[in-house]
Amino acid sequence: MATKPLRSYTGPRRGPKQRKPRSLGPTADTLIERCRAARLEAEISQGEVARAIGVDRSQVPKIESRVHEPGLSKFLRYATACGMTVLVVPTEEVEG
Repeated sequence: MATKPLRSYTGPRRGPKQRKPRSLGPTADTLIERCRAARLEAEISQGEVARAIGVDRSQVPKIESRVHEPGLSKFLRYATACGMTVLVVPTEEVEG
């Protein structure tokens, strides 16, 4: 009975490639950076933010580095947890 030769050891397996931070657009990037700065100023940990918005602690640095793009509701919870208030103002008058 023939056996296959063993593969030589090439070192530890590497996980999936880390996604590079991407720009979500100048407005979104600025908002996220301002929220991060407010979190650091208030000395709020990423773990505290994660608990407040209901996500795993590993998701907060992904949001802050723009690897993960949060939806609007998650972003609003994130901003609030960082001590920020988000105000939505229409850019033109809405007729009604």
